[in-house]
Amino acid sequence: MPVRSSSRSIKTKVFEIAEARGIKQSWLAKQYGMTQETLSRIKRGEVRISRRFMEKSCEIFDMPLSALFFVVDVRDTDTGEVL
Repeated sequence: MPVRSSSRSIKTKVFEIAEARGIKQSWLAKQYGMTQETLSRIKRGEVRISRRFMEKSCEIFDMPLSALFFVVDVRDTDTGEVL
């Protein structure tokens, strides 16, 4: 029997908003207290978004959590069912 994996993924609009505002990734990384490489990995979805990142994003952009982040349901690859 195949193993079903399920998860919900948190996605962010932080990078689109930063780009629209002309904010450079180097400045953004400093605000988060992380390297540009780590920030790039978050952008590519290679690193999970932490609670600290979400809270700091709200502070940096002066926007509510709901404007910066959203949850994506992952579907079962066998059935297409939302997990």
